[in-house]
Amino acid sequence: MPKYFDKKIVSVIGPPGSGKGTQADLIAEQFGLFHFDTGSFLRKMFADANPDDKEMADELAIWRSGELNSPPFVSKKVIEQTSNLISQKSGVVFSGSPRTIYEAKEEAPFFDNLVGRSNVLIFYVTISKEESIKRNSGRLICEKNKHSIPNLPDFEDIRKGGVCPKDGSKLVKKELDSPDVIASRYDVFFEKTKPVLDVLKGMGYKVIEINGEQSIGGVFEDIRAHLS
Repeated sequence: MPKYFDKKIVSVIGPPGSGKGTQADLIAEQFGLFHFDTGSFLRKMFADANPDDKEMADELAIWRSGELNSPPFVSKKVIEQTSNLISQKSGVVFSGSPRTIYEAKEEAPFFDNLVGRSNVLIFYVTISKEESIKRNSGRLICEKNKHSIPNLPDFEDIRKGGVCPKDGSKLVKKELDSPDVIASRYDVFFEKTKPVLDVLKGMGYKVIEINGEQSIGGVFEDIRAHLS
C-alpha cells in the first residue's frame, strides 16, 4: 500500500450542535482535504447498493431502523474509501467519526500506516448541554442531502433565504428536534462516543480540545493553529 506522509487525516468529534460538520467543511476548503461525512457516505452507498447483496441488505435494514450500523461493516467501508480518497486530495477530514471504540481501534492504526502518526489529528469540540439544545432545537436541514443549518447568527441570511447553499434544496425543520430529544442525544454522546476519545488517548493519540462555544470563525482559528 502506498504511503502518504505529506498528507493529513483529521477527525472532528463533538456533541450534537458542536459544529463538527461546519468545521470539517472549513478545514476541507482551507487545506484541500476531502470532507468524509460517514452518514452521507453510508446513505449514498445504500442508495446505490445491489439489492441481491445480503450484507448490504442486512446493513440497510439496520440503517432504516435508526440504529448505528455494525462497527466491523463501517470500519471496512471507511478504510476502503479512505484508501481511494487519499491519493486524490491533501488528506481526509472526518466529522463525528470514528463513532465507536471498535471503529477507533480498527481505523486508527490504518491511518497511522497510511499518513504517519504525526499527521493524524483529533479535535474534540466541546459545548454545554444548554448550548446544544439551543442550537439544535432551532436548526434547519435541507430536503435533499440533510445538510444542517444551525441556529446561529452566522447562518441568519441563509435561514431567511430558505435554500441550502450546498445543493439548492429547500430548508425545513428537522423532525424530532425537540429539547428533550436533543438532551437525550447529548447524553448518548457522552455514554457512547466520548469513550472513543478516551480510548484514542490510551492508544497514544493527542486529542486536542477546542471550545465550541465561540463563533464559528473563532473555533476554526483554534483548529487552524494546530493544522498549520
